[in-house]
Amino acid sequence: MNANEIIILIVLVNAFLGVFIYFDASKNKIGKIKNDSSMLNMSAVSWSSIGLLQMASPIIYLFARNHLIKKAKESPATEKYRNIKIILIVVAYIAQSTFFISMVMPK
Repeated sequence: MNANEIIILIVLVNAFLGVFIYFDASKNKIGKIKNDSSMLNMSAVSWSSIGLLQMASPIIYLFARNHLIKKAKESPATEKYRNIKIILIVVAYIAQSTFFISMVMPK
């Protein structure tokens, strides 16, 4: 594999993980809890959106997932318009992926 193919693979894996994070967080009712000031206290959309900015957020989410699920059982968060948000997240990740891939591909 050359460098372009590796970058394309990384971008696509990041996009898949962003969608997975939202789907998993909303399914497990992970969300923002009032009066909790911890760094990991974010909505499902926030967890997924941070994936657009950095590659480390899926890794952080996967490490914190069990703790977040325990908190969600104590105070579950319901996501409104879940299917619409999934579509918007997919569109955002496709746009990001297309942008990064177009930067890498030779002209």
